[in-house]
Amino acid sequence: MLKTMKQKLVLVFAIISIAMVACLGHPVEVPAAHVGKVMTDGGFQEGIKHPSTFKLETSCKACDTLVLAETSDYKTVESFDVFMPQDELFLTVEVSGTYAIASDETNADKVFSRVTAEPTEDDRVKKITAKRVYDTYVGQVVETTTQGVLTRYTIEHVLINRDAINTELQQAITDKLEIAPIKPILLSLTKVEPPPIIVQAQALAKEREIEIKKAEADKEIAITKANAALEVAEAVQEADLVEAETQVLVNQLLAESVSDAFVTQRSLRILQSIADNDNAKVILFPTDLMDTIAGQNQILESANISGE
Repeated sequence: MLKTMKQKLVLVFAIISIAMVACLGHPVEVPAAHVGKVMTDGGFQEGIKHPSTFKLETSCKACDTLVLAETSDYKTVESFDVFMPQDELFLTVEVSGTYAIASDETNADKVFSRVTAEPTEDDRVKKITAKRVYDTYVGQVVETTTQGVLTRYTIEHVLINRDAINTELQQAITDKLEIAPIKPILLSLTKVEPPPIIVQAQALAKEREIEIKKAEADKEIAITKANAALEVAEAVQEADLVEAETQVLVNQLLAESVSDAFVTQRSLRILQSIADNDNAKVILFPTDLMDTIAGQNQILESANISGE
């Protein structure tokens, strides 16, 4: 009798324990920037689990699993070479992008149905990373679309029109991902590296441009100096002409107003002054200089005497 009671008590405790475990369940969480779906042995349950906590059953032969999918913005940088047919050269480009993974049920189902989940530390939880979503839907699209856009142009056009190329590239990739659960928020060519031959050509062109500008500057300086010298020469010439004209007028006036006797008398007086002046210089001059007042004045200046 006592043995039977003990067996009944053991059975009751076992049932209570199983019930308690079933009630408690296995706690799981859908964190921020994630959505989740519960995977059963028959496939995914209907509906999306948004950020929250809940419990999975523990009294099961094939226990349910929570599959998480990241929905946070995902940033990437892709680098590759593009053959530019118009130049017959390779252009190295780097495409940076920020992508948003949709969290609505329709697009989330595309993620859960097509992207493989990775195990986590919790054996009842698996996770689909943003990288896996990107690799599945976007990776190849970025490279092929970038090549399709760039190969319509020359390398020079791409280098000069980066903003326009960025706009065209983002629109083209957005169109390609129209039905995908991931969309580009921002796309741009963050690096465009032309081949060395073009870099060298640009450097030589820049050197020639600098040399031309320097030659033009030297030319302007030379022209300015020449103009200044011309102005000085013209001023000197004008002064010489004025002086010569003045001398001619003086000689003319003297010739008209001075008699031969006055000239002769003045020349004798000058000679006497030279002889009497101890400070006078010894000079040699042609005698016909004494025949004009102008010539006499030159002799006086050379002898450094007043003479009058």
